[in-house]
Amino acid sequence: MTQAQPDRLDRIEATLDVFGNRLDALGQRLDDLGQRLDQTAAVAAENTNRFTELAESMLILSQAQIRTNQNVDLVIARIDEMQSEVRGLQTENRRILDRLFPE
Repeated sequence: MTQAQPDRLDRIEATLDVFGNRLDALGQRLDDLGQRLDQTAAVAAENTNRFTELAESMLILSQAQIRTNQNVDLVIARIDEMQSEVRGLQTENRRILDRLFPE
């Protein structure tokens, strides 16, 4: 063999070492990305759970609001009814007073 061949083999070996180091670094980066992806998936799952809980809470609040509005409507209707009765009593009292104390 000539002197050029061992130099060439040394260069190939050095290149393979660099390539191997880069592959190792790439593998490490892929592992890191995998861990980050797992963390992101866990956060996404937690956010999904929180969103579901929030949606359920909103539904419960919305139903409570509907019931409250219905109760308020009933109270207003009863107040209107009592107000009408009071006006009727006032009118009747006025008639009685007019008969008792004619002008």
